[in-house]
Amino acid sequence: MTTPHSVAAPLVEAPLLNSVLFSSLPTSEELSTLLSAEFGTGLHKLEQGYEFEDVHLAVRGIAAKPSAQAEYSFHPVLSGNPHDLNDVGAHILIGVVEGGDIFDKAQQFREPRLHQIRLLLRATTALLRASQARAVHLMNANTTVFPEPFFEAISRDVLSMSAATVWVFPDKDGLHAFTYGLTSAGHPELEIADSHADPTELYYRLVNIADHVLQGASFKDGDTLAFSENEKPASISETGWFVNAEIPALNISWA
Repeated sequence: MTTPHSVAAPLVEAPLLNSVLFSSLPTSEELSTLLSAEFGTGLHKLEQGYEFEDVHLAVRGIAAKPSAQAEYSFHPVLSGNPHDLNDVGAHILIGVVEGGDIFDKAQQFREPRLHQIRLLLRATTALLRASQARAVHLMNANTTVFPEPFFEAISRDVLSMSAATVWVFPDKDGLHAFTYGLTSAGHPELEIADSHADPTELYYRLVNIADHVLQGASFKDGDTLAFSENEKPASISETGWFVNAEIPALNISWA
């Protein structure tokens, strides 16, 4: 099955990239051990990075903390105490880069792109198991996630808490919930505007919808959505993204 992306190509062509934060940089031998434990014998060491199933994983260790604290973006559910990052002194950039037929297909279709996303999550999980690991900054979702909630999301296969994220902010007419990172998977971002629901209920409602999308579902302008036969269906309409109006998004409304 091949589902074409429903956003402009440049939004999907951006590399999939995470920054794993450490108190000190693991050695190359430690990195190989961690990644091999996750991927097994199918993992091949390259001059720069690794290869697994025709996917090139670029790995770059930097023996310094990220250049600016602004790189951190703490989340009320997925982050922990910011003070726990006070000893961060190194980070590793890990990403999926060009190479192989699957990369070309991932620029066109959602299923191979999802395969890339899952491989990046596996590599990130492996690095977070290091004793020196403190957190991961999801570059495509601009969210700093601490190990425990990241591992929980991975164990439950909730992509909307590991590959993309959901945020809730107060707005002039209520609460505004929005996703961050769906465009990297080939789908418009999602929003629920002017909501008067409980913030936690609103957060997890959009987490569930976003995860449904990341697992393969597609929505478009004019669709409707209902969680049960007895529930009033929500309408879906095109809008500009809450964070950047030039990025495509879909608004979900029960009005």
